[in-house]
Amino acid sequence: MRLGRTADLLESRGQMEVVARGIDPGMFPGAVRNNGVVSFDVLLSAQRATLERIWAAGGEVVSVNPKRRSLEEIFLEITAEAAKATASSNGSPEPVDSSGGAGGAQ
Repeated sequence: MRLGRTADLLESRGQMEVVARGIDPGMFPGAVRNNGVVSFDVLLSAQRATLERIWAAGGEVVSVNPKRRSLEEIFLEITAEAAKATASSNGSPEPVDSSGGAGGAQ
């Protein structure tokens, strides 16, 4: 179980979302251009180097914010942790991914 304010639970610790203008999206893995700005995620530990790289390329940093997760992502994370804990305490094998892989019901 997790307790806290919704905003605190949604915040992904360790990752930041960077939005910049005037740079090539190819400079950063996973970057996408939308409405004239480029956005991408970066580890907190690489934040400073990333901002300096944007400035060195002549770009402008528009915003840097903590990466936010959706409520669905949090739900899946918590239920997976609970299922894993239950399986290991019962001595049974870990649950199998039922997302339609081989062996699933068709």
